[in-house]
Amino acid sequence: MSEYNKTILTNAGIDLARRANKGTATFQLTRGASSTDNLSGKTIEELQNLTQLPSIQQSVILSDVVNTTDNPDTVLGIRMTFDNQNLKTGYNVHTVGIYAKEPGKNEILYGVATAKNPEYIPDFGEQTLFKFDFLMYLVIGRTDKVTVEVSPDDVYRKKDTYNKTEIDTKVSDAVSKLNNKDAEILKNLNDYKQEDKTYHQNLEQQINRNLDTKADKSAVNQQLGTKADKSTTYTKDEVDNRISPKADKSYVDGELSKRADKATTYTKDEINNKIAGQVKSVNGHRADGNGEVTLPKLKAKTLINYDVKTKAATYDENVGFDANGNFLRWPVDQLVIGQLADAINAKLPLGGGEMAKGSTILWQGANIHEGNIGGLQWNSATDYVKIFGDNNASDNLDLAIQLGDDNSNHISIRNAQGAEIAAIWADGHYTGTVNWDRVNGRPDINNANPVVTVINSFDVANVKEGPHQTLPVKQPWLVDQMALHPFAEAINTLNTNLTTMRTELMNLKKRTDYNTPQGEFNNTTVNLNNLRSTGMYRLSNCYVQNGPYPTNNAHWIYVKVTVFDANTVYQTLYEGDNMYGRKSSSPTNWDKWYKYLNQAV
Repeated sequence: MSEYNKTILTNAGIDLARRANKGTATFQLTRGASSTDNLSGKTIEELQNLTQLPSIQQSVILSDVVNTTDNPDTVLGIRMTFDNQNLKTGYNVHTVGIYAKEPGKNEILYGVATAKNPEYIPDFGEQTLFKFDFLMYLVIGRTDKVTVEVSPDDVYRKKDTYNKTEIDTKVSDAVSKLNNKDAEILKNLNDYKQEDKTYHQNLEQQINRNLDTKADKSAVNQQLGTKADKSTTYTKDEVDNRISPKADKSYVDGELSKRADKATTYTKDEINNKIAGQVKSVNGHRADGNGEVTLPKLKAKTLINYDVKTKAATYDENVGFDANGNFLRWPVDQLVIGQLADAINAKLPLGGGEMAKGSTILWQGANIHEGNIGGLQWNSATDYVKIFGDNNASDNLDLAIQLGDDNSNHISIRNAQGAEIAAIWADGHYTGTVNWDRVNGRPDINNANPVVTVINSFDVANVKEGPHQTLPVKQPWLVDQMALHPFAEAINTLNTNLTTMRTELMNLKKRTDYNTPQGEFNNTTVNLNNLRSTGMYRLSNCYVQNGPYPTNNAHWIYVKVTVFDANTVYQTLYEGDNMYGRKSSSPTNWDKWYKYLNQAV
């Protein structure tokens, strides 16, 4: 017997039901579909992500709508019927889906039900009509926002079915034929018994007549003298048994036709004598009718190039011998390979290593203005660092340090502990300190009175400096950077307070706004006794424990929780046009639920 799991709404179905529950959408349930894909092993989340039902075998118009006794405003029972009319190949109904459509929009997969034990629909080859009725319960938000497209015709045409009178007539005819057959069998049996009885009676009469006409013993002995002795003769059965394994003429003639005549064939010894001393084969290649052996053209797969860097080999698979028997390429002795290996090993390994003291790496330039003539480069995911010689002018070779690729990296100067104490950025800025007394050719600031560009004001709101003015360095009051620390600390404190305020506002929003609830549950079971924190909670297609419902069904509801103190908690439950409420006086004590939205005051 087939059995199916509970219906799971897709994400598109959940969204549509949610908007219908709010009264912002209407839609129509359009058709049902069956699939041979076994989706029972998928998670609820994977089923919710479906947008189309795979491997659809049949699509049918919905045949009936069944109202539910519990939550008739939000749950509908939809019946659909699959039959084998014109079905050429039977199949297992592993998954059933239902589709929905909003006005002016494309059809969506609304929900699916997977099989625990699938129903099998046979083909129509035996002209036997079969139907599979499937009832699917759906959460649709609000029934007044949903219409169902139901077939106006019967599931089966009347010409394809029998009415009661026709069925009774056919059954009566079949029973009558069976009764006639039973009577015929019984008559044949009685006739056989009567014939057997007559046979034995006739046999007994014949024996008695034979006894009356017994032969004389002496005459019998005389006749026996003309008979063969059984010990020296075969009975008919013995003759048949001996003849049965023997071949008959047709078999012998057939087998002989398959054999060669000795007059026109050679024996094995005769063939061996004729071919003795002649070539039979060379390296497995047989001689032809003239005793000639044709050998294949020899060739060898030869290594002709090897990229050491990429370890990529190049082969010539058609290298062979010329007409004089010489190999077309020069084979390399393995000793030569060993010499090459020694030469490579004498170099600095690509994986790193040590160089001898006093060793140098030489990049030899040749032309003027040839640019980069060699150096070192390090690459990361996106950035790189290059150090190279730059021959950029006549008799001018610079040591270049290039940072790429977006000028975000820098040259870092670090102490013995690895901490950065100074840096030179790609734009040339230096972040370390300079001992002015050790700078040769430094100007006398005290007497020179140079000019500086001074920012007179700063627009904090727009993060933009004000007007600039060039003044002698001794004229304005310059501000040390340490004087800006209190301002920075005050701003950071303000930012912290703003972050805390933003968090509190978000928590307040979660307590009152159903679009950003404090908690959200989908396709699971929720115990309302555990919701004791202030806020809005959204339950989508969930089974509710300790709720106001007499039966266990999936619901689409909002629950508002208000905490007054450690013991007093109020819960308000919203579902469509219904509202329920209750109060808790302690963490383990809840009052009854009361329904009050639909009761006028």
